[in-house]
Amino acid sequence: MNPKLIMFAAMALGVIGSAVGVQGSFDGKLHYCLPIEGGCTENVRPDWMGLPAGAINVRRTPGAAGWKLLGSFVSIAGFGVSMTLARSLTELESKKQKYSQIWEGVNLQKLRLQAQAELESFNQQVMIQAAEQSYAVLSPYQDALFEAEIVPESIAPTTQEVPAPVTQSSPQAPNLITVLQQSEIAPILLAGFLKAIGGQGSGKTTLVNGGLIRYRLHKGHKFIVINAHKKHGMYSGLEPHLVAGSEFYGVGRNDKERGYSIRKGMEKVLSIVESRYTEYQNQPEGTYNHYPISLILEECGEWASLLDGDEKFVQAFWQKMLVACRKAVVFPVVTAQHDSMAMFGNPRGLSELLKSSGCVTLHLIPEASPNSSDGWKPSGFGDLVMPGSDEKRRVSVPDLRSLVGNPDVFESERTTKPNQDSSPDDLWNAARQRLNQVWEMPSTAEPSEPPSEPLNQRSSDTPSDSEKRFTTLELTRAQAIKLIQQLRIELNQTQIIERLWQVSKGGSAAWKEAYAQFKDLMGGTGDE
Repeated sequence: MNPKLIMFAAMALGVIGSAVGVQGSFDGKLHYCLPIEGGCTENVRPDWMGLPAGAINVRRTPGAAGWKLLGSFVSIAGFGVSMTLARSLTELESKKQKYSQIWEGVNLQKLRLQAQAELESFNQQVMIQAAEQSYAVLSPYQDALFEAEIVPESIAPTTQEVPAPVTQSSPQAPNLITVLQQSEIAPILLAGFLKAIGGQGSGKTTLVNGGLIRYRLHKGHKFIVINAHKKHGMYSGLEPHLVAGSEFYGVGRNDKERGYSIRKGMEKVLSIVESRYTEYQNQPEGTYNHYPISLILEECGEWASLLDGDEKFVQAFWQKMLVACRKAVVFPVVTAQHDSMAMFGNPRGLSELLKSSGCVTLHLIPEASPNSSDGWKPSGFGDLVMPGSDEKRRVSVPDLRSLVGNPDVFESERTTKPNQDSSPDDLWNAARQRLNQVWEMPSTAEPSEPPSEPLNQRSSDTPSDSEKRFTTLELTRAQAIKLIQQLRIELNQTQIIERLWQVSKGGSAAWKEAYAQFKDLMGGTGDE
């Protein structure tokens, strides 16, 4: 029962007992007359005093001692119980408030850690993109920078004409990204909602893991993976590119655990979409970072059975994805063996919603193969159905098996594998030193075309302003402006200053100096 109701009932009982206790007389009364000349006088006295001599017309009125005692006891008990419960409830509320504050603190710390992890991940992504842009500027000097031998100035030979070396062009294997961009499925590589349908041996895993995930990694996507058919070691190397706070969902020791993990992953996706919609509606654009997230949703046809037939939850999930994925910058990639409404929980009206929401469907076509373990192999073709249409168009699907050794394993193609004992700060410092070294190394080969500006090389015949270096990367004015313009697509002014100058906003001298340099680069514009 509710303790508060008991407390109020006890208090009411105490009030009733008090009312009973104050009613009537405790002792009995004796009513009598004493004779006098001409009549008698009526008198009243407690019955325990007895009657005087000569009393006539005696009448006794009983007392209410029993009821008054009972009312008093009830009143004392009621008030005592109510006061005891009131004290207990006060202590309980105090404990609840204390635990609530502790829980809020834990949630806040959890959100801080999650935000910090996402921020660090975004920082790494921005710096990698910045480095790629810098290397693009260095392209005329690339061979010389990496192949030339650095000769100390003290033993450098005198300047003389040296015949240009004869280089021979060697054929290169086609790049995975280039093959995808030049294929007939190029328009759907970044589709907002993509269904890859096909039976065993049709090439779904090779296309999704070997092609789509790698292409979207190249485009800077983060990932959430829900796959109840994930084998051990699958997606190895993809862990750093998962959304902060997520894991590989759909894994367990039995169907119950796999179903619980699938539900956990679906709830994670829904919470991210809801959070992004809240920011989208209530915060100015530029104050939040909605980086692209690809959802790898494998073999969705059996989700409802693993979720104990909870079709309503499955329906709500897919309806949310179809309605909100575009504005939440979320890109679902759905795989299944059969294209039916059963994998979406059979909701009413979803078929039309799939067409109107921009869902792309690619039916992969297998062909018989006696040399394959399951008797099938990818045919290299698929039927493509674009949004708003039921027409199937036969397209060629590139064979990626020769370009990726194992489509289930992901390794960074941008940098060599770092030392496991290296800390993130050591890796960052090493990358920055390497970038500075590349910018400052002299060229020993003539480029085919002169670069647009000196590559961080100081010259005595340039104006003093061009000698000034900006940010912790020691960039020239033109390089810093170009990098800031690129970062402004994703970051606001404060975030750019904090990332490039490695300072925190405030009244420190370092922040003022960084802000002054930023205003100088931007032509005096900026909001402090």
